[in-house]
Amino acid sequence: MPRTLEVYNLLGVLPDVRARALTGLRNRAYKLPGGVEPLKTYYMDPPAEPSPAVPYPNLVSLGQASVAEILRRHMEALGGRIEFGTELVSFEQDGACVHARITKKARLGGSDSDEVEVQEETVVASWLVGCDGAKSTVRKLLGMEFKGETRTGEGETRLVIADVEVKGLSVEYWHFWGEFSTILVMLRPTEDEDIFALWVGGQIDYAKVASDREELIKAVRAGTDREDLQIGEVKWLSEFRPNIRMVDRFSEGRVFLVGDAAHVHSPFGAQGLNSGIQDAFNLAWKLALAHRRLAAPGLLSSYTAERQPVIAAMLRKTTALLDATAETMRSREDSERTAQTWDRGGALKQMGVNYRWSAVVLDERAAARGEGAVEGREREPVDPYGYGLVKGGSIRAGERAPDATGLAHVKTDDETSGAETSLFSIFSATRHTLLLFVGAANADELAPIIAQARRYPPDILHPVVIFSSEERLASIEGSGAHLDLDVTLVDREGHAFAGYRCDGDRLTVVVVRPDGVIGGIVYSLKGLEKYFGGVFS
Repeated sequence: MPRTLEVYNLLGVLPDVRARALTGLRNRAYKLPGGVEPLKTYYMDPPAEPSPAVPYPNLVSLGQASVAEILRRHMEALGGRIEFGTELVSFEQDGACVHARITKKARLGGSDSDEVEVQEETVVASWLVGCDGAKSTVRKLLGMEFKGETRTGEGETRLVIADVEVKGLSVEYWHFWGEFSTILVMLRPTEDEDIFALWVGGQIDYAKVASDREELIKAVRAGTDREDLQIGEVKWLSEFRPNIRMVDRFSEGRVFLVGDAAHVHSPFGAQGLNSGIQDAFNLAWKLALAHRRLAAPGLLSSYTAERQPVIAAMLRKTTALLDATAETMRSREDSERTAQTWDRGGALKQMGVNYRWSAVVLDERAAARGEGAVEGREREPVDPYGYGLVKGGSIRAGERAPDATGLAHVKTDDETSGAETSLFSIFSATRHTLLLFVGAANADELAPIIAQARRYPPDILHPVVIFSSEERLASIEGSGAHLDLDVTLVDREGHAFAGYRCDGDRLTVVVVRPDGVIGGIVYSLKGLEKYFGGVFS
């Protein structure tokens, strides 16, 4: 999803992701019998052009294994290492650390040997983060209840899923045949040559199809009426029943749950990996500050407070999509309604996901305008998935920080001066970015805020001054002020001031968190200090 691509951009892995991912896939349903003539071809989300605020507006398709490989490679380049064959057995925690008992398995005599040596050790760590999936050992050891439901009905909610080698099928489409009242077959190309993701459901013997390659091929041929499809190796094969579950809280003491360990849902909507990435990104910067003893006391508790309402809204949406999709596929619905149930645009892009109610965000502008903000935030989550936000409107603290292009460097060395940049090129996954939008402000307003920003280490806070014009910059310099900042910009095309709804009549300070979320919108030094008080120790 586009919001995830923005996270990858902040992490520096986006070029590798885009190089591997598939783009522009359309859905294609086929007439039966025959299975060759298209019934309807449509986009899950029609392609959009990039804009100054949204540089990555379109969906891409990339398997979880490929994503993990890219992230692992970048982590190793930074000196990290993943230990495979390692299993968590138990853990204990106290106020200072976590004692985790693990086992490590190693083959004796090389990779072809069946002899395995098991070693046990205890690891002492400051924190434990469980990213260990729906069957999470960490969650079970915490004793957290995984509340929800497992769909056990026949037909419409069961699927056999697999990755299979298929030749003779276009890689430009996600292919659909049939419906749940007969046999439903879906084949989606992947980034690996001739490998398709396969879903089969309906009137089949699930136990046989999920355990036997020949039975799987029979079901595919029966559902597609296509004898010409060459089905080769089955990479993996499993039966799937939708689970819709979530824990009450995402952490306990020094132990945290992320992604499927904390919540699972229907695959309809493609929100799973995307939501897990957002969980991890929300937690990571807070945990980094806490580990350095720079976090305010309530910062880590904001992880559950921010993410749980978002995930609850996601579960409602994906469950509704599951029910609607199953309904249209139980019988031959009109093709327009079928296309609507496969719409993956709008809020599902996660661009509207927000934390406007969070105790660690502050919005003086919204409070001054009476936009439902009390003490600079909402009283409670109103629209955590941002269904209303995707249509545009005001920008609030707790929302996604938009990009802005057409910014020009000034007051730098000769090589950089005048060079064009964007906000996404300046934001960092490891520190807050302090944007000072200077319209009609004078030097007396700027000086104390810049001085306050200078009190924080540069790896924690990065101040950036943005002037509405060269004339405004000249007037500030003419007053004898010395900005002395690493980054001073002029918004030559007006995208930054417009995107952040800064009209230029007053100084507006926007604090962008390391996770790309607006943490604060304030007008004064007092407001900035109040925001910092909720985040930094």
